Amino acid sequence: MRAAWIFALSAVGCGSNDGVPRYATDTIWIEPVDTGIHGFQSWTLFASGWEKRFAEKYHVCSIVLELDGTAIPTAGCDTCAAAWATTLVSVDSDCADDTASDARWTGLNALGLGEVPADLVEADPFPGASSGAFARYGTEEWLTYGWAFPADDPSPTSRTVWDGTLPFDLVPSSYWKLSDTADASE
Repeated sequence: MRAAWIFALSAVGCGSNDGVPRYATDTIWIEPVDTGIHGFQSWTLFASGWEKRFAEKYHVCSIVLELDGTAIPTAGCDTCAAAWATTLVSVDSDCADDTASDARWTGLNALGLGEVPADLVEADPFPGASSGAFARYGTEEWLTYGWAFPADDPSPTSRTVWDGTLPFDLVPSSYWKLSDTADASE
């Protein structure tokens, strides 16, 4: 009987996923290549309701982009120790064509790594072991992206600074609230 009741609730829309992307997160994986980087940016899109519990049931679709980066000066990114201008190419998506082809997903034009910014220290998933990650999305303004750490160490205990030898995972400190006209970071 309990299973029938739960099914009935989900059938009338209790906690349902309307399938319309309203929120997005973007994780990034990079590896060193000569003096630059190569990697992937993965956008995951969620429907309304996700922002309350961050539950997978609100997952709508994903977009994977391949990125290449060439080393650039760190000017403007005060705590960056390394930075790259990036280019992105769509690789795969299970989103509807009009969503997957939206230009907002390819706005990342630079990445940087350096010290964790003061406003992220308390929320650091690996205190003292993370690096700070920074990004530029379609502008010359550096934004705090989140944290970075070696990809092969799921629970780092000491800080590994980018030295061009190890792949890194970049984890965002915020999500994007989507609108019909522009992105707004939360």
